[in-house]
Amino acid sequence: MITKLLYVEDDPLLRELYCLKLTKAGYLVDTAIDGKDGLAKAKSFFPHLILLDILMPKLDGLGMLKLLRQDPATQHIPVILLTNSPSLPNARECEALGITNVFLKANVTPAQLVSYLQTFFSKQSS
Repeated sequence: MITKLLYVEDDPLLRELYCLKLTKAGYLVDTAIDGKDGLAKAKSFFPHLILLDILMPKLDGLGMLKLLRQDPATQHIPVILLTNSPSLPNARECEALGITNVFLKANVTPAQLVSYLQTFFSKQSS
């Protein structure tokens, strides 16, 4: 089975870079340019995991995540925040929103993210 990822990022260069790296690692990747687009794609693409930026136009990442969690069709999808936002949610808010993990873009390379995802999905399947 191919693992499907949704990467929601408003920066076109980062979106292309991560999409390329994740695709080369064997994931089927769809992208969205903001939270509103991401919400629609989550409901049609049904990814196994969402990589989500916080600061975006139209609908920010936390707003998108709250709407995902209210919908029975998408509430179970694991979400990783991949952001440089100075306003990261605190641990209690992360737990309440069911955030799987948080990575600061400045501190993680695409290769490190791929390695994390491989470990994450191998634990899910066992």
